[in-house]
Amino acid sequence: MSRDDKDSARARVISVAEQLFSDRGYKAVTLRDIADELGIRQASLYHHFPNGKEELFVEVTELAMKRHAEGMRATITAAPEDVECQLKAIARWMLSQPPIDMARMVRSDMVEIDESHRHRLMQTALRSLLLPIEAVFDRGIDREALRNPGHSRLLASSFLSIIEAIQVSVRFSSRPPEDMADEMITILMDGLRPR
Repeated sequence: MSRDDKDSARARVISVAEQLFSDRGYKAVTLRDIADELGIRQASLYHHFPNGKEELFVEVTELAMKRHAEGMRATITAAPEDVECQLKAIARWMLSQPPIDMARMVRSDMVEIDESHRHRLMQTALRSLLLPIEAVFDRGIDREALRNPGHSRLLASSFLSIIEAIQVSVRFSSRPPEDMADEMITILMDGLRPR
């Protein structure tokens, strides 16, 4: 097998694993599930990930976080220097990606993995997801376009939770997720604008 074929096979494993972990969470997914989805033997997964499921989960999660960080950075840079426009751009980016479900990840996925991996992934999530959103709120506060509630990290976490909730609610709604996100961002901004 050529290097390109090995890289392609590994990328396919990562893609399938990301989808399964995203849909079901770390604990509910087995290596057999991943192998079955790929149509390969479970033992073949150890060729790409000798340390098993946890190694695969950590790599999948880090790659997803890196993709989000790069996507959000580009999205924020391309949007006008306006908090609402930047939040809407971030929402569209996130809605175009497989859901991360940070609440489930923190509550159930992270408790299943080694403490060093847990710490690494939590720091990666902070840098990749929360800090870019927090910076948008901070710049709005600095420009006095927003009131300073004193908790821009809480705002960033709440915004992320809203977008994740929209990713779930689209299953039960005929409304486009972008419309739902725009409406929620408008409500959020109405509460944050100086009076």
